[in-house]
Amino acid sequence: MYMKKMVLIVGGLLSLGAGLTSCKEENVCSCDKTYITGTGASVQNYTLYPYTDTRRKAQERCKTNNTGDMDAEGTYTITCQLQ
Repeated sequence: MYMKKMVLIVGGLLSLGAGLTSCKEENVCSCDKTYITGTGASVQNYTLYPYTDTRRKAQERCKTNNTGDMDAEGTYTITCQLQ
């Protein structure tokens, strides 16, 4: 009887702990590409990245997409943020 109660208590605690630590959800990282020209700046919707992760981890992953460079159209920056 004692062993049965102990197994039920430990099993309940483990399932509760697992439920609290894993809050993965669908997060969307939205990126804009901004061209800097002599007449100002032009912003375009660049891309969306879906991340199935915790909000904190998805935000970290989203920030890694921020960059800047040059191409045939000019100098640009890519700025991303979690929606």
